[in-house]
Amino acid sequence: MSSHIDAFFSTFPNFPYKPQNRATSEFQRLAEHSGWSKGEKVYRKAHGRFLDAFEKEFNTTFQDWSYLCEVLDIDAPGSKTQARKAVVGIHVNIFDLQDYEKALKRGDENVEELTKFPNVKELAEYSITEDLIYPKKKAKREGALKFMLRKILQNSRRKPDGKIHTGTAVG
Repeated sequence: MSSHIDAFFSTFPNFPYKPQNRATSEFQRLAEHSGWSKGEKVYRKAHGRFLDAFEKEFNTTFQDWSYLCEVLDIDAPGSKTQARKAVVGIHVNIFDLQDYEKALKRGDENVEELTKFPNVKELAEYSITEDLIYPKKKAKREGALKFMLRKILQNSRRKPDGKIHTGTAVG
């Protein structure tokens, strides 16, 4: 069965898509292959479609909150409400989470441990540095993706030293 992300990449038949790679890396490879720059309309349109496919896949994968807890390696409480309360204090990059789950499901031998950040500030610094940000305003549906997003760009800025400094962010 094809995933939403696989279906997105299938719309570019001349692109040699590698589903075993990180989805975000594959999108960047697609942009380079197609000669797109971030500021171009064609890039923004394709990136929007990629994010839509990512959201659909994420919400499909984690529609069962107990499965989300299992992948995050936390005790899965009985109800959805209890699961949401257990997950709220977990700070992970959602792109990393999706890639981690895919690797587990494929049975990859050397799956890197999912990084859990102690706070939103460290998650923000990592996400900004690695350019792994899902725009919160783009999250249309109620689901795991929207719930897992953190306000990481609020009050974020680069200082002259090149480091990212964040203000208080809500987790």
